[in-house]
Amino acid sequence: MSENVVEKAVHYFNDGDLESLVNCWHENISIYELKTNKLCIKGRKQLKESNKDGVENEDAKIEIVNSIELGDVFIIEKSVTWKDDNDVSICEIENNLIKTVWFL
Repeated sequence: MSENVVEKAVHYFNDGDLESLVNCWHENISIYELKTNKLCIKGRKQLKESNKDGVENEDAKIEIVNSIELGDVFIIEKSVTWKDDNDVSICEIENNLIKTVWFL
């Protein structure tokens, strides 16, 4: 089975490839905090800025612990090394790009 776009984005983040990471996301990406429905990131430019430090930090890694794929929705539990924590992201995929994300 080939990697889906969310798995590719994690791979590019871990490899420090910011340009390829950003290209996994829809031009008008929207990222929300699920509990408050607060919009945290809107658009690729803001996404790129928010990921720059993490991608450049060799110690910052993401590991997918669990995942569920349901049509155009991909839900992941991930371990995030720089936060020493796990979190969950619900990703909506459109035209093989990550269009909307809600995170816990």
